[in-house]
Amino acid sequence: PQQPLFSLTQAPKGAFIVAAAEGISDLAGQNHAAILKNSNFVVFVTSEQAGTLAARLRLQSQSEEAAGNIEKFVRGMLALAELKIDQQPQLTQILRSASISRAGKDLEFHLSAPSQHLFDMVKSHINFGLGMIGGRDGGPGEN
Repeated sequence: PQQPLFSLTQAPKGAFIVAAAEGISDLAGQNHAAILKNSNFVVFVTSEQAGTLAARLRLQSQSEEAAGNIEKFVRGMLALAELKIDQQPQLTQILRSASISRAGKDLEFHLSAPSQHLFDMVKSHINFGLGMIGGRDGGPGEN
């Protein structure tokens, strides 16, 4: 199996955030950090190509059982987000692009969306936050 630092050399063209960490189970000092406690390493890569922003997270758990449980947790979180999609329809495209795969102890999560769509979402949330600071009562989407 590939080591996390080797995975960094496999980053796609257009990568702009590439990170890896080993020994992450040692970082989990809190009781509610079950995913970290059950993980050996994580690799995170974001890239942009042809107007599409993609994020990929690869995680190796300590056992196949832990990998199965982490996969169930993530799928559950995605299902919960789908149930609430009417409250934030701008997330529909991102959620529908989500994929999860597992092979033994290895998990891979992938999301993608048009870059402009993501930038517009971020901009609307920044404007909302600035409006709250300035005393306006606007929400996302208000300019």
